[in-house]
Amino acid sequence: MSQRREKVEDGSELMFDHGAQYFTVKTAEVQQLVDKWQASGIVADWEGRFGTLNVATGEFVEDTDVKKRYVGVPGMNAICKALTTSPGVQAKYGAQVVGLDWVEGLDTWSLKFKDGENLGNFTAVVVADKGAAKLLLEGAGFPEWHKKVAAVKAAPCFAVMMAFSSPLTLIPLDGFVVEGSKIVSWAARDSCKPGRAKTSSECWVVHSTAEYAAGIIAQAGMGKPSNELLAAVASDLLTGFQSLLPDMPTPIYMKAHRWGGAFPTTPIAPEEKCVLIEDRRIALCGDFCVAPKVESALLSGMQASELLASLF
Repeated sequence: MSQRREKVEDGSELMFDHGAQYFTVKTAEVQQLVDKWQASGIVADWEGRFGTLNVATGEFVEDTDVKKRYVGVPGMNAICKALTTSPGVQAKYGAQVVGLDWVEGLDTWSLKFKDGENLGNFTAVVVADKGAAKLLLEGAGFPEWHKKVAAVKAAPCFAVMMAFSSPLTLIPLDGFVVEGSKIVSWAARDSCKPGRAKTSSECWVVHSTAEYAAGIIAQAGMGKPSNELLAAVASDLLTGFQSLLPDMPTPIYMKAHRWGGAFPTTPIAPEEKCVLIEDRRIALCGDFCVAPKVESALLSGMQASELLASLF
């Protein structure tokens, strides 16, 4: 869950949820958690109009379901920010843990940052990111789990953030799945989400299809994408978006973002919800363990927390 803030030429600031657009809840345990977040003001219902667009017919079809769609306030990253400021939590930003060493005699883990700084010794470790798990498990002496995590496949995605000088009133929906496009899979009127700052521009987020993203990545690789590549992707998705609606104006701002591991397709613990290496007190959790949904990541983290707590 992430939000990007971008400044435009007139000095105004635009905000985009370029990753997860919203989340839904089916389980009672997650609903209890979300209810608390909603009461504290960091989550709200996105009461927009949703549905699908059939490219072949040009027809928008509004969903008839009444499921709640939740968003973070004032951005999707508000939930993560709130968790890092919880009592007893000390967060470190801009620092990557690259070393995980078991300290014999102390029975603790020593964590090391990329810059060589030692973070300290800890009785348990939770890894909630697939890339970090892949890196740390190999160096920590768990080759089998390293292989399993490395084998997790994910459907990639490119997100393009667009801002228009006036509302796209001819689009009747605020968020919709695109059916039949080779380039565009989803589009959302980001500005209409609750708690967003009011600006003179209307912000949209457009997601690519997994097939389009995979094709670009196959050619360019998974290294840091160049500005030229991202500009070309943005142009492709704008063309795809504009083809959905006649006379769509040109955006006043546009930028692409690569979401390389957007949707894990081969989770490693769909039934267990997380991985616990009990004798070394390491837990792996996240959507790569269960399913590519915010609720799945929350369930995974809650299960990891419960299992680790049972060891003490």
